[in-house]
Amino acid sequence: MTIKKGLIDYLLTQTAVTNLVSTRIRPGVIEQGLARPHLRVDQTGGDVHYSMAGNTGLAETFLDITCEADSEKEANELAEVVRKEIDGFSGSWGSETVRASFWRGTRDTRTPPTSGGEVGLPSQTVAVEVMHNVTVPS
Repeated sequence: MTIKKGLIDYLLTQTAVTNLVSTRIRPGVIEQGLARPHLRVDQTGGDVHYSMAGNTGLAETFLDITCEADSEKEANELAEVVRKEIDGFSGSWGSETVRASFWRGTRDTRTPPTSGGEVGLPSQTVAVEVMHNVTVPS
């Protein structure tokens, strides 16, 4: 399992989140026509930490959680709920062991239109830094 999948599994167990998006949390691309509000989780970077003895078994992963909604107010409220669920978290996301999760800011990220007749959708993106365990290759 990846930390991205672990985060999605975790968010699907949080009532404050599912009250707003039901099960509409996706990795990567959102399928056309998915009801709003919904969440999209993307991995934007990461690193594995080493010491002089080699791989420490600690990874750092950067995730963006895009909260897309029908209004700016709804997108802002969803982003704040997500932030509260993940900022400062340590424990398990699915089968992943999270040592610490840190909120790194929220930004306006209006989803662009896909054709000339559309208007971009209101969205907020929550940036997260996650320190988590990884298997050390032998």
